[in-house]
Amino acid sequence: MSELYQNIMGEPEVLTDVLNNRKKYFGALAEKYKDAERIYVVGSGTSFHCGLSVRRFMEQLTGLEVTAAYPSVFMEGTVLHAGKALCVGISQSGRSAVTVKALERCRKAGYYTAAVSSNNPSAIAEAAEDFIPLIVGIERSASTKGYVTSMLTLILLALEIGLRNGNASEEDEKRIVALFERHIAKFPEMVKICEDWIARNEADFLKMVRVSVMGYEANYGTALEGALKLLEAVRVMVAGYDFEEWLHGAYNALSEESFLFICRHTGHGQYAERVGKLQRIVSPFTPHVYVIGGEDDGDPRNVCLPVSGEEILAPFEYILPFQMMIALLPEKKGINADRVLIPNFHTEVGSKSVQ
Repeated sequence: MSELYQNIMGEPEVLTDVLNNRKKYFGALAEKYKDAERIYVVGSGTSFHCGLSVRRFMEQLTGLEVTAAYPSVFMEGTVLHAGKALCVGISQSGRSAVTVKALERCRKAGYYTAAVSSNNPSAIAEAAEDFIPLIVGIERSASTKGYVTSMLTLILLALEIGLRNGNASEEDEKRIVALFERHIAKFPEMVKICEDWIARNEADFLKMVRVSVMGYEANYGTALEGALKLLEAVRVMVAGYDFEEWLHGAYNALSEESFLFICRHTGHGQYAERVGKLQRIVSPFTPHVYVIGGEDDGDPRNVCLPVSGEEILAPFEYILPFQMMIALLPEKKGINADRVLIPNFHTEVGSKSVQ
């Protein structure tokens, strides 16, 4: 199996590690950050999607306003207000130049700063006052373990802060730990369902040229991440959308070559109903509409996952079909997903440090 596939199969192990060692990894830092008045999460690409996907849960646990932003947008468009704030910069490689600059800016402003990375020493570790390790090993191709582990890291850091500033309770902690333990236990079953779904639709998936990925609420970040992963590894033209955003104009570009992937939450009546309507409305223009959800409607194009119905788990559950697609499809298309098109691209263009 591909390295990507092996990385995905390693997700339960790394999630279990961060869950079981949350006090060791985050306890002292949470005590330090308990008087923070707001939180910024900055990162590019996958790292930004992590913050976007769990931002609301961080707010619920800490009682603080949490902003997720691309570092470049943060640098140019965010006023650093006086007071105690925490900036968490995420870069799995530790080399993201603009994330380093964002952390340096916040540190100069007197904010708490924490770097989340799998590499130390690294440029990002030097830029921040504190370091939070991502124990995921090396991912040379598209990030999968790093993505889910970064999301859980942010959630558990927020939980530990909430326990110390009085916004979260021990009951909250027990519930969250139990939810993720169940998610980890269900992982092999979910993988098998995704593999069967891909096998059913493989002939069509190998023809993908123009792709839209949609999600809403907690799965808006999933849509962006799923789109990025298909672009990186399957190497098709793809865009990620908020569900409502796609409805406001993107439908005009529909053709028989259009492939639509829609994340449909269980239990969200208005959106779930509208997903069904969308399937019917676009059917005369494209047969390639695939719904990721928790209800089996008998349509072989759709994948029915044993989802929990818990919002906090949605980004972890609904990303898996996209991760499995990038693990299984590139080889069948004759694509080496580990091959970099332009060697030294990041150092030449200045998007990552040499370190």
